[in-house]
Parts: sequence; C-alpha cells; structure tokens
Amino acid sequence: QTLNRIVTVFTIHNLGYQGITEKKGLASLGIPDSAFTSEKLEFYGKVNIMKAGILYSDIITTVSPTYAEEITTKEFGYGLEGLLSQRRKDLYGILNGIDYEVYSPEVDPHLKARYSYDTLRGKAICRRELLQETGVKADGVPLVSYIGRLVSQKGLDILMPVLIKALQWGVPFFVLGEGEHLIEEKLRDIARKFSGRVFLKIGFDDVLARKLYAGSDIVVVPSRYEPCGLVQMIALRYGTIPVVRKTGGLSDTVVDYNPFTREGYGFVFEEYSESALWEALKRAFSVFTHKTNWRAMIKRAMVQDFSWARSVERYLEVYRIATKKKRP
Repeated sequence: QTLNRIVTVFTIHNLGYQGITEKKGLASLGIPDSAFTSEKLEFYGKVNIMKAGILYSDIITTVSPTYAEEITTKEFGYGLEGLLSQRRKDLYGILNGIDYEVYSPEVDPHLKARYSYDTLRGKAICRRELLQETGVKADGVPLVSYIGRLVSQKGLDILMPVLIKALQWGVPFFVLGEGEHLIEEKLRDIARKFSGRVFLKIGFDDVLARKLYAGSDIVVVPSRYEPCGLVQMIALRYGTIPVVRKTGGLSDTVVDYNPFTREGYGFVFEEYSESALWEALKRAFSVFTHKTNWRAMIKRAMVQDFSWARSVERYLEVYRIATKKKRP
C-alpha cells in the first residue's frame, strides 16, 4: 500500500530487450498469479517485465524524441506499440548526452596531439598517427570508421557490402567492436582479403576508440534502429563527420549537409539499404575533396552541444510533471 502512493517514472533504453520470462518467475518477484493476464503482465504466454513497467508507471521516458514516436509504431514497437500508443500522453523522449569533460579533444590524454575548434592542426597529426599505428595505407582519401557493437541492430548487414565497395574505391576502413560471431567472422574475411586497407579490432578498447574518433574523417552509424546513440555525439565532439541512418536519436542529433546552403554537419540516409548507405557515403567523399567546405563542416560539428546539461533540465521538468500525479 505504501508503494502504491509512490509516483514512478519508467525509462526505456531499448525496446528490443523486454525482460521476457516464464510464468514461474512471477513467484520469485513476489507477484501473484492473478497478474498473469493479457491485460496485465502476460505476453504471448510468457511474462513481460517491460510491459509491466509501461502499464504501472505514471510517466514513461525514453532516450530520444524520435524514438518515443517510433516505438508507438508496429515497425519499432516489438509488440508493445498498442500499449505505448495508449500511454502516449505520458511518454517523453529525452536525448542522452555525453560528458564533455571526458570526451574532449582539447584534453584527451590518449591523443598524439590535442586540438580544438580554433586549432585543428592536431587532428591532422592524430590522423597520421592512426595510419602509422594501424599500418593502413591511405593517400588523399577519407578515413572511415565504424565503432560499436557488431550486431544486426547496428546495420552490419548493409555496412559490410558497402565496406567492400569503399575498399575497392581505395577508401580505407577501420572497425572496432564485438558482437555476433557470424558478423565477426565475415569482417575477419574482409580484413584478410583487403590487408593493408582495412583495420579490424574485435573487442572493446576505449583508448583505440578515442584515437579512431580523433584520427578518422568519417564515422558511419547505419543502424536499423537506434534509441539514441552516443557514437555520433562523440564523433561530432572530435570533429569527425557522421554518416547515419535517419532513425531514433540519430535523426535528432545529425543535420544532413545541404550543398546549396552549405549547412549541416553530417550525411543522413533514410531507406535501410546498402544502396542508400553507399549514396550517403559517396556524398561525404565528394565534399571531402573540397577542403574548405570540409573544414567548415568540421567546425560546425564541433560546436554542437550534446552534453548532459540540456538533458538534465528536461528530466527535471518531467519529474516535476510526475510529482503532480501524486496518488491518494
């Protein structure tokens, strides 16, 4: 009864992970069997803990405004879109942020050279250091990186054939991450076939990740869906241009480059396909050849603010709304 009077805020980080378990797990949670109905916790014959959170919380938040809209649709709702649509007035999307004191090319101790919006020379030094350290050969072409989990959600099925096309064009690729065994093996095959032009590190290495952010020209994030995404935020902070799919937090944080107005600081594609990703990358490659435009884009990228400061204010606002829902 005491708990019934507490106002709750439930935050969804990724609807793909719902905590689905067998009915027998109810007892260990102290939940009566009477809760195992389609109106409550039952979900296709099993117990869905995320469904419970959505049902019984007063406010629901998720990690970007676009993702909050997407999860009310069949494509992204994972079977809970109907329930989330019913709770739409209580659903808020708030972007995650990154710590700008931790991620800063001005003070990052792992970089060969520091740099900032005002002095970009250090980024060129980091680029040369990356090539020397990895043994990758490149001359007058952009350095492209993928940093993240090697799983289907992240768009590896469309990235791998595009990676091969880029390598055939003479554009080197750097891949850092770990995940599904089949994807890892396919990437190893590509790395063997294109030795000297592709760098692959299976596993997570924070120091190497920072060197990739600083030394790369482009970071690619071709996610099938992306609740928020931090890779593109870190890339922008380090002046590395993101090529992203228009979904979730990627849509909320990356503005597509307009060649006529020369506005924008990334390259965005909408259709989930290798052809759409390839066209976006080719647009990036084209702008890269115009050094003045590219440098201006780097500067626009580096002034974007995706620190936690704005997100914290939004969370406080939502918590204030929640307190007004105080129960008797």
